[in-house]
Amino acid sequence: MAPFLLSGYAIFLLLCFSALSMGSVDEKLPFSLSFEKFENDQRFGSEIALYGDAEVRNSTVLMFGKGRMMCRKPFRFFGTNPGFSTYFSFSISAGYGQNLAFLLVPSNISQEAEVNPRFLVVKLAATNAAGASSIAFDVGGAIPVKSSSLVLSSEEKLHSWIDYDGASKMIEVKISKSRDLKPEKSLASCPVDLSNALWREAMYVGISSSGEGASRTSNVYSWSFNVTHGAPYQMHSEPLNPDSVTVRSYEDPLLPMRRGSPWKIVVALFVGVIFGALLASAVFFLRSKVVKRHPVSPIEYESEKIDSDGFKAVDVAGK
Repeated sequence: MAPFLLSGYAIFLLLCFSALSMGSVDEKLPFSLSFEKFENDQRFGSEIALYGDAEVRNSTVLMFGKGRMMCRKPFRFFGTNPGFSTYFSFSISAGYGQNLAFLLVPSNISQEAEVNPRFLVVKLAATNAAGASSIAFDVGGAIPVKSSSLVLSSEEKLHSWIDYDGASKMIEVKISKSRDLKPEKSLASCPVDLSNALWREAMYVGISSSGEGASRTSNVYSWSFNVTHGAPYQMHSEPLNPDSVTVRSYEDPLLPMRRGSPWKIVVALFVGVIFGALLASAVFFLRSKVVKRHPVSPIEYESEKIDSDGFKAVDVAGK
């Protein structure tokens, strides 16, 4: 019985390691969201939510004044160095005061709050009437700003790439007039470590616009988002309302740890298997000791001679 138990535990342990290996491979597969254009169809409605002064028109998302487009399902990140990359083509109406921003918003936000989410915001803004622009990185309330000579508010279609490298801990922004010519040098960059926050929290992604007056518009023509280590996080609740949310800074020590981590489950199974194997080995060892201490030996009886008339004397075992 004990050898059978040991064999069963060994097989179970092997299956656990196989599941761990398959899980690690799946975690390395990138997850991507991609819209080459926007059509007001079933796919768009199931994946993207529009808020405020935002609508779909002529295969484009138009945002008048304050508007926002958000992915309905948050993404979960894995690994010690999670990263992401997003691309979108856009244009901003002439004038100043209009801006466009890429957002990362934790999924554990309070829907009853009355302030805008603030975890990661990369904002492209026109700062004056001449069209001079700035790029702002807002990470948990800290806002480093980089000036740029690129004119954003000329109603010209531009292409933007925002990349976060989890290994180098760097966000980079690149903008070009052609999608086929992604610049090698970034227009602006910001060193920041998002690994801890990305690992602990599932994140919503989105693009928002703000400006003065309904005559100013921001247009988004296409959008893609890629996670280097992650998968869509399934939720049964309604998507967040970005006009009524609050977000804690990722450095907040009260931020809860992610529940249901696959590593924790595998470690718990591994400890259980090892404990069971040790227990079975101990039982087998004690049983073998008891058998050696009390061996089973044959019982010998004395022989007795029985005489009978007409027969020879024979030996009969026992009395």
